[in-house]
Amino acid sequence: MRLSSTRPPAAVAIQRALDHHNADLLSDRRLSDRSVKQEGVGITSEIKANPTHPSIRRLLPLLRAPRCGAKTRAGTPCRSPRVKGKRRCRMHGGARGRGAPRGAASAAYKTGLLTCEALEARRQIRSLIADALAFMDDLQD
Repeated sequence: MRLSSTRPPAAVAIQRALDHHNADLLSDRRLSDRSVKQEGVGITSEIKANPTHPSIRRLLPLLRAPRCGAKTRAGTPCRSPRVKGKRRCRMHGGARGRGAPRGAASAAYKTGLLTCEALEARRQIRSLIADALAFMDDLQD
């Protein structure tokens, strides 16, 4: 099935859900002979998905959810639902967490040379050395 690009994303998603539902119904072995009629050489189906079926009703809140809208690599807006309370989806910065833990609990922690505390200590040492060198220059003059 080819979907038109002019249809809104919600309509496309509903059509996909209905197609998926129809495929599930056709693959079911418990179908009666009345639901499938033989026409010519092939077999065609008369089954239509019921939009009030519980499986479709479970999808409707997801289809009505506000979308992320972030620009994708293809240049189109992201169609994933955004995280509750955020403006973006989980893939575009709307994740609930604050990232990896800090310090030794992080998987990227190796030696501790780049921790905030180590960087600040090195800054203080550099400033002390610069002060000492300036003091020595003053003594020589």
